[in-house]
Amino acid sequence: MLNKSFNNDHITNIYFPADANLLLAVGEKCYTSTNCINAIFAGKQPAPTWVTLDEAREELSVGAKEWKWASNAEAGEEDIVLASCGDVPTQELLAALDMLGKLGIKARFVNVVDLLKIQNAPENNEALSDEEFTKLFSADKASSLCIPRLRRFRPPTDLEPSKPRQLQRSRLRGAGFHHNSLRHAALEQHGPLGTCC
Repeated sequence: MLNKSFNNDHITNIYFPADANLLLAVGEKCYTSTNCINAIFAGKQPAPTWVTLDEAREELSVGAKEWKWASNAEAGEEDIVLASCGDVPTQELLAALDMLGKLGIKARFVNVVDLLKIQNAPENNEALSDEEFTKLFSADKASSLCIPRLRRFRPPTDLEPSKPRQLQRSRLRGAGFHHNSLRHAALEQHGPLGTCC
């Protein structure tokens, strides 16, 4: 899917709604869209509802949003920014955030519903601007993005940061992102937290 999104042609959209209301908002947007492929990755098991339908529509319009009610720190005060994409990672990361709060670790929580919104802005004119991205994920704090693992997904072998066909890892690296960094750092410092990413 990611190799179909390049040159700002917006042929594909990839959504990971975290709850039923986000799924409704995504479905509403997809059913009214034309001339594109919409991929929606959602669970089928009963799960908590985190946001209202109006909040879901607002979050979908920007693609990613901080959930202030889940965060235990204000912008600039956090030790880490935790971001999730999808229903199960959101549930697990919220549980991890609760555990981290008990350990005195300050964290902000960001939910990403539209995966392509965190691409580099020059590669996707509908992506978050650098300013918006920095406001959400911080420029100088560690960040962890938890996304579901898709079966049979094999990334292309020729991935380079300059190629627009991939989700830009260079942007994530530049913002201090570390895949599964939360689990490894917490294990070293505080003992096992369980699986969260």
